[in-house]
Amino acid sequence: MSIKAGVSVRDITPEGSVGLFGHPRIKRLSSGINDRLLVSALHLRTGSTGVIVVSVDLLFMDPSTSAAIINRVSEAVSMPKERLFVSCTHTHSGPATAKVACWMGDYTLPVPDVAYMEHVANMIVEAASEAAATTTPVELAWTRIGDHFEEGEFCPNGPDDSGMGVLAVRQLDGGQYLALVTICDLYPAVMDETTTMVSADFPHYSRKYLQEQLGEQITVVHFTAPCGDVDIPVSAPDEACGKAEQLGRAYGQSVKTAVEKLAPADFTEEVALAGRLKSVAAVCGPLPDLWEAQTNWGDSRAEHERLKAENADKDLLAVARKAVIETEGIVYMVRAQQGGVLPGMLAQYEHVDVQVIQIADGFLAGLPGMLFSEYGREIAEKA
Repeated sequence: MSIKAGVSVRDITPEGSVGLFGHPRIKRLSSGINDRLLVSALHLRTGSTGVIVVSVDLLFMDPSTSAAIINRVSEAVSMPKERLFVSCTHTHSGPATAKVACWMGDYTLPVPDVAYMEHVANMIVEAASEAAATTTPVELAWTRIGDHFEEGEFCPNGPDDSGMGVLAVRQLDGGQYLALVTICDLYPAVMDETTTMVSADFPHYSRKYLQEQLGEQITVVHFTAPCGDVDIPVSAPDEACGKAEQLGRAYGQSVKTAVEKLAPADFTEEVALAGRLKSVAAVCGPLPDLWEAQTNWGDSRAEHERLKAENADKDLLAVARKAVIETEGIVYMVRAQQGGVLPGMLAQYEHVDVQVIQIADGFLAGLPGMLFSEYGREIAEKA
């Protein structure tokens, strides 16, 4: 049976100055808007079966927030939850969206604004509902970027980009592209801890490039793939926006090249659509004793200070700083365990949902609301 598609976009850019989320131990208040944060939705339907995939320009959402939003979308569009895929792009230049257990001792971090999170939920529901209500006959094809993307200077130690998938959806009448689902192995943190502008990071620029090149009507639904935990070197704060644009346009050009290589025979109107959602028990790994945790924290701080004193390479300093944050978080978790409050902090993570969406012969797998790199790698290894 022929497939139909619908798209929709909503703006979730915060008003006024807000605390930016994603870099612990650094207080960042937004000083302006570099680009708009969006909710981008694609609905695909064949007969009575449909799926909706939604990309949200935020860091991530916790399980309870994600579940509540997906329940609302399911009710609004009359579609089973297992066919609704909602994930955040993992930008580090948006408002706070969750309380992170290992960062709860960090008072520099902003806390989620209830009114803003309700606005985000409403916009996700609106985007999904509009996409579901405006379907048009289409054909689609999966492709991969492969060796078209030369990340080079952006992340010389980056991942193998052969897994970067693209789903191209185009209208039957004239072949205009309606949507592109892009799955990128790079982590959107070019706008690093030194920047204070609200931004979707480099995915904004790839969207802009693709709309410039292939038509403003295109909706780009961007997802970050499992091996996306890659830092992009930025040597100065005033270089971050330019670096994000450079990378975004390079990635967009690679997507365009891959799509233009598709032959008419690669597209199909007859596709399988399916979804599975399974709740699994989360396993909390063992924590060290307090002495070991504090010793590791002290060692990591000493190493960070040593590198700073030696004016070490920025990338080495970033790794050392990350180790300080991680070991400090473990100290906080151990203290919470000793105080008997850790179970309550982790209660919403006792069970987590793992989801798979099938579109033709391609699959999206992840955790609703987020796909943090470490979790993603484990999912990929077991797939």
